[in-house]
Amino acid sequence: MKGRLYSVIFEFREDAEGEYIHMVTLWRSTKEEVRLYEENS
Repeated sequence: MKGRLYSVIFEFREDAEGEYIHMVTLWRSTKEEVRLYEENS
């Protein structure tokens, strides 16, 4: 997304058709989240 870092929360769910991923929320990462990502990737 144009070089920006985003954070996402998702969960695995299951229904009669099988397992799927449900996206709960998405936001532009804070400066602290970017710093932690850069230090640990």
